[in-house]
Amino acid sequence: MRQTALKLVICAFAVSAIAANESWELRGDAYQAKSAEEKHDIIWNKVTADETSQAWKGAAGLAGFVAESMAPTLDWVADSMPTGFFGKREKYIHTQGVVGSVKFVPVPNNEGYTGIFQGAEYGIIRFSTGGQADETKKDASQAQGNFAPGFGLKFLRDGIVSADMVALSITQESWNFFKNDFSNHVGVAPGIVGTKFRTVTQYINHIGISDMARYNEKGQDQSAQLKFPFQLLFSAPNELKSRFPDNFEKDFTDQLITIPQGSTLFNVYALADPKAEKVLIGHLELNSEITRSMFGDTMLFFEHQNGAQDIDIKPEWKSAFNLTSQKISVKNGIACPLNYLKQYVKDSIQQIQQFI
Repeated sequence: MRQTALKLVICAFAVSAIAANESWELRGDAYQAKSAEEKHDIIWNKVTADETSQAWKGAAGLAGFVAESMAPTLDWVADSMPTGFFGKREKYIHTQGVVGSVKFVPVPNNEGYTGIFQGAEYGIIRFSTGGQADETKKDASQAQGNFAPGFGLKFLRDGIVSADMVALSITQESWNFFKNDFSNHVGVAPGIVGTKFRTVTQYINHIGISDMARYNEKGQDQSAQLKFPFQLLFSAPNELKSRFPDNFEKDFTDQLITIPQGSTLFNVYALADPKAEKVLIGHLELNSEITRSMFGDTMLFFEHQNGAQDIDIKPEWKSAFNLTSQKISVKNGIACPLNYLKQYVKDSIQQIQQFI
């Protein structure tokens, strides 16, 4: 009886801790009920309140990444980082970045995509790299496997949750952040990273984008005519690519904050299905200066939509993915950190041996 009472007290404490919003949190019915413009302005004010970067976490960050569950990355519904019994989730990867305000400007096309793809004024983008690069390796050829550019993209919507996605550089044989195209079809690293993401999805190489098409910026439900592409490609225009050299000269945050307000960051292309040719559907334009941000580095959250949700709607796309292994089963959504640690050590030894 005492054990049951203790469990109830602990559960009540946990629920109350999670339910009570801190001042930095951007979640809950009252927040989500605001307009896209209001939510955008709240985020941007927090982003620009402290224009410094958090420090890289080093070995401690690696240990934290190994131990944490991947479930909130796909399931948390908010514009701020997940919270739980033990407090706020940390950014153990993509730890340091820069943030800008953006809009999506569609161009005439015959694709008929719905939701945000029809245009959106109130977006937030955060550029980052997967981990801390070794900047002593200054030659362009040494960027491969060392420098991993990516971005999180968020469009605010009236009265409902934001439309989020993430994209990574398809390949990176240069220190130029924009040298190569980015896509929602991502190359997840082998070993512990892939192992961890497989605890929550089989589709570790596909970030879902169907939610972007389900509601427009006004929060209007377009499920009845829902249409979204198989893949997005983000290609920087030549004038942006030419701003930065292939060889290392300075940290990417120092470079990206020099991009002028009003710049076109990306030409956005869509592939309607796995065998389709890419079609230009719009441009991602910068509404602000780009800034370092402590809030961006520590509090701002971008949901990774489970690719399985796209496949549920478009099962004919499933054959386009190489599902080499089944989703790893976990108990109560959380895998054992000790098992992760053992797997990490094993993977690390194998990866080290490749270079000996």
